[in-house]
Amino acid sequence: MTEDHRETTTAPALPGPEVTITLDPHVKAYVDRAVENGEFDSVSAAFNEAMLERMRRRPRVRSW
Repeated sequence: MTEDHRETTTAPALPGPEVTITLDPHVKAYVDRAVENGEFDSVSAAFNEAMLERMRRRPRVRSW
């Protein structure tokens, strides 16, 4: 749940290996605003959700 007790629709933050990525500055600003606005719990949650959605859309990718 988010801080205001609404159910979250984002992917949960899972413990896992850390990854360092380089972002386009516009993407970084967009994600930072989305986190600030409460759309995601964290930058990691935003990227996890994006990648999970991409996996769902591509039938050849299997969920582990």
